[in-house]
Amino acid sequence: MHQTYNPATGEIAMAGHMPERHPNQDRTQAELIERCQSVEVKDGACPHSKTCQASGKCPFGAEYKKAQRNARLSKVCALANGMPRSMPRKEAFAKAWAIAKNGGLEISVAGVSFGSRQEALRRLASYDPESVIALLVPEPDCEHDPGAIAVKVMVKGGKGIYTIGYIPRPYAAVARAFLGRVPRLELVGGETKGARIRLAA
Repeated sequence: MHQTYNPATGEIAMAGHMPERHPNQDRTQAELIERCQSVEVKDGACPHSKTCQASGKCPFGAEYKKAQRNARLSKVCALANGMPRSMPRKEAFAKAWAIAKNGGLEISVAGVSFGSRQEALRRLASYDPESVIALLVPEPDCEHDPGAIAVKVMVKGGKGIYTIGYIPRPYAAVARAFLGRVPRLELVGGETKGARIRLAA
């Protein structure tokens, strides 16, 4: 025994049974959209009415997909434009597309073993991760690399800010597109600590 759904009439027909009204037929547009966000869809087919699909908020409607594409393109343009002008635009957009496709960029922080940074990382590990704030700070006066970007951290409620390392040089130009954003910091390793930052696209 199986059932079929006719989107034109909103009816479900089951072998050996009379057609019945589809449950969506009596829903308001708001209810349709809300249900559309949570329903599990099979074979990529939207089980909702044409009103839902045409609303622009239905994940299975053309208008929604168009809006999503435009939003993704705007995000890519913003990322590419945030990269240094010295980088060829074609390369900048290629990197921006890759970052957007992956949902962001994850980078291992360099220089975490320098000076007393290991001690600082071990102290940070004792705090609630939600209370630790990471910042990306350009250091144009750095004598070794004018393009350097430091990774600095502070604890909510604390007074100090500490440099735990730097963005590796190959990623520095790309990371400039994320200046002004707050990256997510993750501490890794055992006795010898490392750090990674996650930059959301």
